[in-house]
Amino acid sequence: MVFHSCIMIFYDHYGSEARVNLKQWLILMTGSLLVILSWTRDYFNFLTIHNPDTPIWSLYSTEALFEGPQQYVPESFKWFLYAVGVFGLLYALVSYYLKNKKEYRTKG
Repeated sequence: MVFHSCIMIFYDHYGSEARVNLKQWLILMTGSLLVILSWTRDYFNFLTIHNPDTPIWSLYSTEALFEGPQQYVPESFKWFLYAVGVFGLLYALVSYYLKNKKEYRTKG
């Protein structure tokens, strides 16, 4: 995402009308959510198994959410979910770069 921002700043600096289209935004958001979900899924499963009577999180009581890290040891990681998210992010980055590279060359 930082690299994507640097590419956007580069094209903007040199006067290119570099815009992220709707498809790229959706792929970026979905990829980001999948990466975050892959990292947090095991922890939320841990909370639901060890605290079945309490909700995972609510606006009024966050104790169950922060008590778990004291005894939590990761058991599994969803590599496939993570890989799909990273692939989506890379696809959006490369498609944005290639689209704007063509426009940059025609203007420059």
